[in-house]
Amino acid sequence: MKRKSDAAALKNQWGTPKQVFTHWDKDLHFVADMAASDRNHLCDQYVTKQENAHSFCWATRYWTDRSLPAPCVWVNSPFKQESPSDYTLEDWIKKALTEANYGLKVCMLLPYQGAKYWDSLIFTRASKIWLIGGRLAFIDPITGKEANNCKFPAAIVLFDNPQSVSRADIKWISQEDIGIYRRKK
Repeated sequence: MKRKSDAAALKNQWGTPKQVFTHWDKDLHFVADMAASDRNHLCDQYVTKQENAHSFCWATRYWTDRSLPAPCVWVNSPFKQESPSDYTLEDWIKKALTEANYGLKVCMLLPYQGAKYWDSLIFTRASKIWLIGGRLAFIDPITGKEANNCKFPAAIVLFDNPQSVSRADIKWISQEDIGIYRRKK
C-alpha cells in the first residue's frame, strides 16, 4: 500500500535524464535547479515545490555579483497541472521570461507539442531551441530508473535577454549527440 501513496505523491516529479542535463551543463554551467525535489535535483542548489520557485526573484538569489557574467539556471518543471493550485507549464515559461528579463539565463526542458505558448512565448523570445530527436526516457520518481513512457517529443529552450531576440536559433539534435544510447530491440 505504501507504494501507491508514494506513487500519488510523486506522480508529477519525473526526473531529467542525466545525459540531457550533463550535455547542456557543460556549456551553460547551471547554478540551480528551479523545479526539483530532494530526490531528483541535479544541482547543489535547488528549489522544491514547497519552497515555491514562483515566490521569489531567481536573479536576485543566484546572481549576487553583477560584475560577473549572468549565471544560468535549469528548469524541468512539471509538464502537467495536478491540481488547480499548481502552476501550469505556461506559468513556468512566463516566470522564466521574467527572470531572463532581469538578465539571468534560464534553460528549460519542455514538451515540444502544438501548444499555443510555443508561438507566443517561445519562438519569439527564446535565443536558442534544440529539438531532441525521439522520445526521452525520463527518470521514474519512485524507482530512480529510466522509463520509456514519454508520449511526446522534447526540446531544450534557452532564454537569455528575450527582449532583444527577433527569432530563435533552432537546431535539431539526436539523442546520440547528447550521449543517450539505447539498445535496439
